[in-house]
Amino acid sequence: FYRSHVQQVMAVDTGAIIPPGNADSVIVREVEIDCWSPSNLTMTTYIGDVSKDSRTVTVTASKRDVYRVPLPRGIVGRRPRVKFQTTASAATGDVGFECFSVRVRLFSAGNETGGQWHQVFPAGQSS
Repeated sequence: FYRSHVQQVMAVDTGAIIPPGNADSVIVREVEIDCWSPSNLTMTTYIGDVSKDSRTVTVTASKRDVYRVPLPRGIVGRRPRVKFQTTASAATGDVGFECFSVRVRLFSAGNETGGQWHQVFPAGQSS
């Protein structure tokens, strides 16, 4: 028996994240990625296909781990999405990264506490 193994990729895009509970807009406060990567990642957060924030996710090289990335205030809107890219070049011989899952912590109002985690990648296991 073999365990399923994820593909190495140069980028992962979660696609549009649908706000839970019929909300028109949502506040994204934190992102969590479970991955293996030989080099750091760049995480870009989009609201309505407009880049709102970009930051480096510092990883422990070639070790699978879960990395939590807090986001600044102001990442609010309809249909947010998150994109991760490796900082390694796309040249021959450079490897990408293996992404096992991505979760986001969403809030529907600014005065809400303890927002819920929502798995958005892989798509077949999204909630």
